[in-house]
Amino acid sequence: VQLFLPPDVLEQETFVPNDRPLRVVWEDDDLMVLYKPRGLLSQKDQPGKQDDMNSRLRTLLWKRGIWNPETDRSFRPSVAHRLDRNTSGLVLAGKTAAGARKAAEMICQGNLEKEYLATVEGVVDRPQELRLFLKKEGTKALVRDTPEDGWLHADMDIEPVGHAGNNTVIRVHLLTGRFHQIRASMAHIGHPLAGDVKYGGQPGQPYSLEACRLCFDGHCIEIPQK
Repeated sequence: VQLFLPPDVLEQETFVPNDRPLRVVWEDDDLMVLYKPRGLLSQKDQPGKQDDMNSRLRTLLWKRGIWNPETDRSFRPSVAHRLDRNTSGLVLAGKTAAGARKAAEMICQGNLEKEYLATVEGVVDRPQELRLFLKKEGTKALVRDTPEDGWLHADMDIEPVGHAGNNTVIRVHLLTGRFHQIRASMAHIGHPLAGDVKYGGQPGQPYSLEACRLCFDGHCIEIPQK
């Protein structure tokens, strides 16, 4: 059995408060839905002090008296799944050890539904069911139409919801959670995210991809209107 753990799990370091703002969209006694802004890491990607969602979450719960880093050494509040640095939107997090276990179980059983909004190049004029196959190679994802050893199912449904010039705003219902799945899949069908030069988009403004809706355990949480 091989375990791949992020650096902040392996490190035994002193808790350093992070007073940057954290937007809480929804919560109960054990779980939270947080909003991650574009440009912020979900979790640390290097040793030492770093601004990320986890450090902001731990600071908030420490200030509320829910989590004590000195006594709760076996549990550190964390987001239950990640969004890429340049993807914004909703993230589920465990406030307590019981909440973290519940979130992990929902994800493992496929009971956390995710929807995204993305702006893609060209005209998408009808809903589509994309049943593709993906393989991570270096810092990119490769996509093909047919299965092959080592390639993983990459399934999602898309629906156009609006147009912006020559671009289309689509809603994506993600059925599997693969590396760069939305970006690579849309590029594969000829509609890369607008501005996503890594996957063939035209240079210009940064690409727009936002996790807009999470459904779990009878709850459906959406980003509130600003």
